[in-house]
Amino acid sequence: MTPFIQIDTTTSSQEEALQIARELVNRRLVACAHIIGPVNSIYHWKDQVEEGTEWHCLFKTRSSLFSNVAAAIQELHSYECPKIIALPIVEASQDYLTWLDSELKEAE
Repeated sequence: MTPFIQIDTTTSSQEEALQIARELVNRRLVACAHIIGPVNSIYHWKDQVEEGTEWHCLFKTRSSLFSNVAAAIQELHSYECPKIIALPIVEASQDYLTWLDSELKEAE
């Protein structure tokens, strides 16, 4: 197990996804971001089944920075309740992990 995670969220537009990704990278909270989309989403929201088009965002960071990244996503996101999920990076190449670590600020 590595000390790194991948955080995932979705946004309502590509522009919002790009804005959040740029800000997280600029703050050095994440080393990189991948934006995939559009994707179709079907979900319950306020007792209704909703369908929409979203953009899927994946961020690589250190697990110790999760709360900082989550707070920043919450601050920048237009959704009332954005999805913010972290998955462990169980294994990765040592070169990639070294690069990832070098691009991140220290946890506060």
